[in-house]
Amino acid sequence: MDFQFTGRASHAAAAPHLGRSALDAVELMNVGVNYMREHMPADARIHYAMLDSGGIAPNVVQASAKVRYAIRSRDLPGMFALNERVKKIAEGAALMTETKVAMSVVSAVSNKLGNTPLEEAMYDAMRRLGPVPFSAADRRSPPRFRRRYPTRIFIATTCGSACRCARTRRCATSSFRSTSGASR
Repeated sequence: MDFQFTGRASHAAAAPHLGRSALDAVELMNVGVNYMREHMPADARIHYAMLDSGGIAPNVVQASAKVRYAIRSRDLPGMFALNERVKKIAEGAALMTETKVAMSVVSAVSNKLGNTPLEEAMYDAMRRLGPVPFSAADRRSPPRFRRRYPTRIFIATTCGSACRCARTRRCATSSFRSTSGASR
């Protein structure tokens, strides 16, 4: 979901009391969502990206700012419940800063705003579907991620054994050596 905050521009040194900062609203929203993380299901995830911070001048009260949130949960009712909570946080941030907020749904497939009737209908249909059943087969990882190397010893050649890439066997500077000593 995209949240577009609109305030009132002003010079930050000459007349800061006349401005209403949309950037402050985005920052307050981010703080509110970060505090909400403690009170949400453990398997849910919320990510955000600043799309527009309002401009490059530091001595201006920013009149507009935009942030995008990606909200994930195991089932659709859980995701929609988190969506509503994030919307309330956005409205609260707008109230605190005396700005206005406009919310729009972003399609995960096309990455465009969900203002078209088709995308809105798809969003409503997903809401009515309810939880998506998960089977044991869905929870398993694909076979290519379940490979094991029982006869090989992992040796990090340049990055050291304490780094993350040495533990996950995905470093470009590392090599595999078989138990017989021949390197691959």
